[in-house]
Amino acid sequence: MLHYILELRSAVGSIYQSERTGVIALEQNKVLIGSNRYIAWGFPDRSIRMGQIDSDKSSCIHEMCDADELTCIASGDDRTLFCGSSTGCVVCSAHAFVVSASRDCSVILWHQSELYLIRQLPLHPSPVSAVAINDTTGDIATSCTTLLHLWSINGDLLAVVNTCDSNIIMDPSQMILSITFSTMNEWDSDNVVVCGTSDGVVKIYSCVMMENDGSVEAPHIEPQLKPGASSSASVHARLDRVRRRLKVGGSQDTSEAHSPEPPASPKMSTSYDESEGIERPECPQYVRVLMQRAALTVHTAFNRPDNTHPAPITCLAPSRDHKSFLVGDGIGRLWCWQAGEDGGRADHWVQDVARQRCTQCQHKFSIADRKHHCRNCGQIFCAKCSRFESHITHMRISRPVRVCQNCFLRLGAQT
Repeated sequence: MLHYILELRSAVGSIYQSERTGVIALEQNKVLIGSNRYIAWGFPDRSIRMGQIDSDKSSCIHEMCDADELTCIASGDDRTLFCGSSTGCVVCSAHAFVVSASRDCSVILWHQSELYLIRQLPLHPSPVSAVAINDTTGDIATSCTTLLHLWSINGDLLAVVNTCDSNIIMDPSQMILSITFSTMNEWDSDNVVVCGTSDGVVKIYSCVMMENDGSVEAPHIEPQLKPGASSSASVHARLDRVRRRLKVGGSQDTSEAHSPEPPASPKMSTSYDESEGIERPECPQYVRVLMQRAALTVHTAFNRPDNTHPAPITCLAPSRDHKSFLVGDGIGRLWCWQAGEDGGRADHWVQDVARQRCTQCQHKFSIADRKHHCRNCGQIFCAKCSRFESHITHMRISRPVRVCQNCFLRLGAQT
């Protein structure tokens, strides 16, 4: 179930929640300080301005003439600001480290209080567009174009998934713009990673540990070679293959006895790709996989014709009780998703304003007529065409609910 909360003047940049003030949404290039103040940046004079959240007037202006242009700011507490000129800057106060992501495809972890470098994650294939930290476990989520990476607090790559829905490997129109975690309980295996894309779709993933049948490789990042380095890399790979052949041939001619090879380590087992000269990790016995659980498309997705004002997803935040989910889009609207009483999904339902006639009998709805949604296909029908009831197994709806005639026959044939 989805309902509208508020609308800002520009794209939603951050969402905050507290028991005293409720939900606070700020535009992009603004960060909350304390409970009722904000810091704004990105002005033509490179200044930093402070103001009250209920007023557009700046109460304090800091001129940053000698400093570089600031593109991101994150607040550690009421007295500390982390500023940078990268594509993302996130603070994790629960684990005392800061994550910064840059356009040069690098992601670096910094100590929050001592301000020294902890570690650097492997380079991403393209510039990093969004970063998020799990405040409970310390896991880090990064994204570049349509790729979603999940890292541990120690910098180990846990899982990678391509969120692109089309046949294109990386579609720029589906770039990930925002990421968040659900952190109700640390032990809960149903915690999810949520990402918002530039085509207006909110995608929900869960990290699942599954037994590998040999079809899934260990998670790794494809190295991106520079145009000038492609020829030299191929030459080095060719020389390495020649050296291995000479080494094997010489050992067979000089000695007939062979020493047994040491067993491969299950953690560091790799395979050599001769075409690219890259060592790739072999398939492990168990592997973590990011599996998509749901996608939210109402009002914001560009691929739905019933959305009159679609917009990219720029900010995401779960509620404090995790019974609802807040979504901010690129035109300043803030939406709230709530779970239904029976746990059913309503994202695929066609909006009422998009249909003025029954889908089956083409009866024109009057003011007194009620529009009924088929719980399976989501289309709108009149009371006569939607009088059938059936349970829907794939939606985990065990009690009979209202469906159309075609879905009633289809669901009956499946059972």
